[in-house]
Amino acid sequence: MDQKERIEGNKLIAEFMDVIIKDRKGPYKYHVMDEDWTEEGLRYHFNWNWMMEVIEKIGKDYNVRITWTADAMEVTYIDRPDIDDDNSIADFGGFGPIMNTWKCVVKFIEWYNAKFKKKS
Repeated sequence: MDQKERIEGNKLIAEFMDVIIKDRKGPYKYHVMDEDWTEEGLRYHFNWNWMMEVIEKIGKDYNVRITWTADAMEVTYIDRPDIDDDNSIADFGGFGPIMNTWKCVVKFIEWYNAKFKKKS
């Protein structure tokens, strides 16, 4: 994953989590876990403490099932049992558990925004 993909994915997650933008002058700063972070400092992609809040919100608020496999593939799947799509929303493997999960979460948010969020 390159830096641009990481920053954009973390920004997408931060917006999904209703993270407060502290300063719109210069680089945006996000208020996360009682600290201020720049876009480059968001840590959803490698910190399970940050990622678990997102996973809990997705599971609780959006009826999403996230499944990890513990086999050699270490694949993460994310799907909604109440939506009759042919495939899971996302599945990733080969990047390690947290990165697979991060990629699935980003894909879920993109899917959700395209399918359900009203366009302004």
